[in-house]
Amino acid sequence: MPMLASAAALAALTLILVQIALRLPLVQAVGAITGPSLRSIAVLRARGISDHWKERAMKHYARRTFGGVLWFSGQIVLLAVVALGIGAGVARIVPGFVEFSFGWQGLILSIVVATGWIMLRGVLDGPAEASASAYTPMEQMMHRLALGNGAVAEMAFGLNQVIARPDPEVAKDGAHVFVAGLARAGTTVLTRALHESGAFGSLSYRDMPFVLAPNLWSRLNGGGGVAAAERAHGDGIAVDLDSVESLEEPFWRVFDGNAYLKSDRLLPHRPGAALVQKYRCYVAAILKARRANRYLAKNNNNTMRLNALAEAFPNAHLLVPFRDPVAHAGSLHRQHARFVQMHRDDPFSRDYMGWLGHHEFGSDHRPFAPGAKPQGDPQTQEYWLEEWCAVYQWLLDTAPGQARFVCYEDLCNDPGAWDGLCAELDIEAVDAAFRPAPLASRSELNPLQMRAYEIYDRLRMRSR
Repeated sequence: MPMLASAAALAALTLILVQIALRLPLVQAVGAITGPSLRSIAVLRARGISDHWKERAMKHYARRTFGGVLWFSGQIVLLAVVALGIGAGVARIVPGFVEFSFGWQGLILSIVVATGWIMLRGVLDGPAEASASAYTPMEQMMHRLALGNGAVAEMAFGLNQVIARPDPEVAKDGAHVFVAGLARAGTTVLTRALHESGAFGSLSYRDMPFVLAPNLWSRLNGGGGVAAAERAHGDGIAVDLDSVESLEEPFWRVFDGNAYLKSDRLLPHRPGAALVQKYRCYVAAILKARRANRYLAKNNNNTMRLNALAEAFPNAHLLVPFRDPVAHAGSLHRQHARFVQMHRDDPFSRDYMGWLGHHEFGSDHRPFAPGAKPQGDPQTQEYWLEEWCAVYQWLLDTAPGQARFVCYEDLCNDPGAWDGLCAELDIEAVDAAFRPAPLASRSELNPLQMRAYEIYDRLRMRSR
């Protein structure tokens, strides 16, 4: 196990150094050395040039060659300093890292990783024609390394903490906002509207795939962007690299996944004090990367750890969106069918969602289970209504006082609801793109639907 951790750490360090090297003008520096050298050789061999002019030309080319050597050497020194700095940080985290890195196994691994990475960048940096995934093969490899490998994820987090040096006590007292509820409750639209106020720092797709190391990755990844495109849900919501999203869940999965993430369900999660403090450090690092004072996170899985968040951040706001239960169950039912088919067509998308902790629907569906696991067939709408009732009834019974239930229909139909929420959060009420959401008819309800609407009415009472 120590050797595996050292190998994973060395592989990640090699990728980081290669990525830095590829961003440095090393090729230009080599050209600044070889170019004048070749010209000086050509001058020496020339027959029509006098010795006097050859001497002057040689001095000129010697100066240019020396300048190129200095330029190239400076970049190599920079890489060495970065390697030693990061390596020292890794050595404090991963026992045996130094011995492994300077051994023959570490040397071979570094060569293989560096060569493979450069080849993949040159050969496979194009559309993945054999897969329905939106990610190229190179990008898929990076995601598997950064998110699918626990040792690399932990190392990335540790390195980021060394670089960022965040203050967890500063984060603890912040008036952060956590948006958590069942998927399809309007959590994305609400989070985007909140983020538009400019009052918060958040993770975004630009932090992928090293979401546990936002400070480090932002220095290596550079700028740029991609055109906005509709997300996989097919709901008309477009995303680009700067779109805020539920990307913090890998922290909990990597450091405490066994406590709540089971093979067939997600349990209520009460992390220990040490992990809560580590999470504060994570939030503080994100805020430092974004130069912000308040954190905004949309994470549906936080529904199962609201009490822990309330204790970790006593001044935070915990927003729990909910919507008409029959309409909500229907949306979950349709998304489940959509993602089952997507995972069948593209196995990588299933892994990708699992690494991010998204088990709300699809072939790797794992329901929130505050009590018994929901029974029935996910191919039926009744199954999703049962889950809706179980989760929101449990939240009514156990949610901390900081929890603020937010009715999606009220946000869509009553402008005063959005203005009032923004006033509570002490942010500017920017124009929000909430779509009209008519209430469903309650005629001819079956017993399960009647129970759901009783819970819904209680939630609306709590939301005012």
